[in-house]
Amino acid sequence: MAFEVFLLIQTRVGKVFEVSEKIKSINWIKVAYSVTGPYDIIALAEVDRVDDLESLIKMIHSIDGVERTLTAMVIRKH
Repeated sequence: MAFEVFLLIQTRVGKVFEVSEKIKSINWIKVAYSVTGPYDIIALAEVDRVDDLESLIKMIHSIDGVERTLTAMVIRKH
């Protein structure tokens, strides 16, 4: 079963589009939007395992210009 995750990302001033393009190139990312408000980018990812989520977050934090992230896992009622 795959996990869907929303990632809310804050970037340094002037880095949003550069960071967004790098995030879009990550395999687990399904879509990433540059947005207004307290976060600069909102991305939707799909991972197969919690370990993949940990790896994804580490990848995002390693991108130059990323300041902070907030991760929200989608919960589905079965």
